Order: sequence, then structure tokens, then C-alpha cells
Amino acid sequence: MLSQISPIEEKVEQKVEQKTQVPTELPQAPHVTKPASALYPLPVRSAAARILDRAANPELIQIRHVQAGDIDKLHSLLTSPDVVYWTSKMPCVVAEEMREQLNNPPAGHYTLVATYNQSVAGSLGFSTCLQSRMRHMGHISTVAVHPNFRGYGVGTALVKAAIDLADQWFNLHRLDLMVYTDNDAAIALYQKFGFVTEGVLKDYAFRAGAYTDVQVMARFAKRGI
Repeated sequence: MLSQISPIEEKVEQKVEQKTQVPTELPQAPHVTKPASALYPLPVRSAAARILDRAANPELIQIRHVQAGDIDKLHSLLTSPDVVYWTSKMPCVVAEEMREQLNNPPAGHYTLVATYNQSVAGSLGFSTCLQSRMRHMGHISTVAVHPNFRGYGVGTALVKAAIDLADQWFNLHRLDLMVYTDNDAAIALYQKFGFVTEGVLKDYAFRAGAYTDVQVMARFAKRGI
């Protein structure tokens, strides 16, 4: 599954970082032990969020596992045109079908949800490989950010949470994803977290009337001896 980060979100964050010299490293957050109930508070909101939302009461972005009450909002998010464009999903997924998928996910699959002020701001799919010789591998699927929360660092927080699951809880060696070759914002974000391009799959997806290439990116955990 292809991952999605809006080019608008990345451009806003880059512009803000140039003006405010925001540190590139996010502070460490406390964690709980069960991935299915993981809560990853972002202790300090990004400078982009503070500038774009000065009039609002500052709230923490939180990353947690999907809940039953999120499903209708997730359906709206994942079927919106600007999200569908950057993923391999179809825009006509029936809400009940998505509800069934989220309520009964395949073994090893997790859906993380980003909330801002109790509103669903984004989501990320995360899965581990169950085959014996590939249990060291994990995969990030669709990364989606609601248009109202672009530039808030939601995509960054979601990817950071997925990496934390891979490194701190599942002890994964390899974490990979696929992204459209023209999604420069997403590629830049993944590179910031240490993902490298392994190759390009030509004509991988049919999008907006044309075949489109995707690139495979992977990140390898650095373990001490």
C-alpha cells in the first residue's frame, strides 16, 4: 500500500523551519507496553502548528490505536480525493466494509490514528510479517493527513510512532514502504527518518488515467553489539 503525505504539509513545515530554526529532533515520549493500545504524545507541538493555529487553545497531537468511534471519520479521510490521489486506495470503499476491516484486522496489522483536540487528524497503517524467516520485517502502508491539519507535523508524528513500534516493541530489523515517485514531500519526510530508496517499480499503479511509478524505501535498525 502506498503512503501519502501532502506536498502542502511539507512545504509549510519547511518554510516555518527556515524562519524559526526549529530543532530537527523531536523529544522522546513515554510509551506503554501494548502496541494495540499505544499512546504516543508529542510533548512539544511543532512551530508550524503554533504559527498556523495561534488563535486556538494549544493541544497535544496524540497517536493511538484506532477505536470504534474513529471509523466514520477515518472513512471520510481515506476516501477524500486528495488522499486517494496519493495512495492506491479506491475512492468508493463502503463504510461498512472499512468498519469490518478495522474491527477485524489481519494478524500483525495495526492502524494508528493521530488526534488533535479530539479530532481525527490522520492515520497510518503498520504491519509485521508473520512468516518465520521474515519476522524481522515490518511495513508502513497508507499515511494520510486531514487537509485541516496539514502543516501541523501530524505526518511526522505518525511516522515517528511507527518507527518506535518497530524499534522498541517488535524488534524489527527492516521497515519498508512504497511511495509515488512524484510525491516529493513524502519522500523527503521518509529520508529524514533514515529511509533509503531501494528501487523503482515502473508503471506500478494506474492513477488519474495514467500508469505511475513507485519507489521502494526501507530503513534498517541500528543495533548495538
